[in-house]
Amino acid sequence: MLFTNAKKGTPFIYKALSQNFEKTLQFGLVRESEEGLASKYKVKKFPSLFIVKSEGKPLKFDGSEFTYDNLFEFMNVHS
Repeated sequence: MLFTNAKKGTPFIYKALSQNFEKTLQFGLVRESEEGLASKYKVKKFPSLFIVKSEGKPLKFDGSEFTYDNLFEFMNVHS
């Protein structure tokens, strides 16, 4: 689940990742204006990325940069 402050569309990096993991992960996009979800996941900084599994706590990407390689590596471990 990507929390973003992008005004329109889906970030290209997120589209590319969704194509790579289309069979193993489901993707969601939450805009900054959706304060209820941002509050639920305690999002203070945008963008933020979480992997939400059916059991256990959501896993937050804590990498230093939102690059394709960093996000791919994080998602690949949990796919």
